[in-house]
Amino acid sequence: MALKLYAADHNGLYPDHHLGAVRNSNRVFDELISEGIVTSEKIFGSPNSDFIPDEDLSTPLASLSNQVHWAYTTGLDDSFDGGAAVTFENPVARSGVGSPTWGPAGKEIRGRVWSGPRIIIGTNDGAVQTFAVDAVHYQIDQSKNPDPLVRIDPVTYQKQELPWVAGD
Repeated sequence: MALKLYAADHNGLYPDHHLGAVRNSNRVFDELISEGIVTSEKIFGSPNSDFIPDEDLSTPLASLSNQVHWAYTTGLDDSFDGGAAVTFENPVARSGVGSPTWGPAGKEIRGRVWSGPRIIIGTNDGAVQTFAVDAVHYQIDQSKNPDPLVRIDPVTYQKQELPWVAGD
């Protein structure tokens, strides 16, 4: 919802459109804080994660490491496909294009899945839900749910793999 509020004040665009090159999601989420849309850093962490914000709004998330548990899909806007992932749990890699890879459940480390295995994804229509992950390759299990990081372009009908950056 915070991204939708930001977009309402910025011609439908999300924060990365105004920030230039974005190396991690921390910078994008800092923009939501600086705009006054988000008033606590707690939402950028997660229970049982090693990514824990310091909860000091005067210290930007981008200035410290291990502050943000959530990755962010770049290049989207308010009008993009509602089923596309906008935020999702940090994968193993720090950036990529298309479906990322997570690791097995267990230790509190970057990219681990929840039991099931599942991960939490927020999509552009505002929904937040768990998605099944293939227990062999640790990518979205497309036999159980569509991959929200690989969409079909409505004009060309070609597969479109979405770029993303992880939190740090």
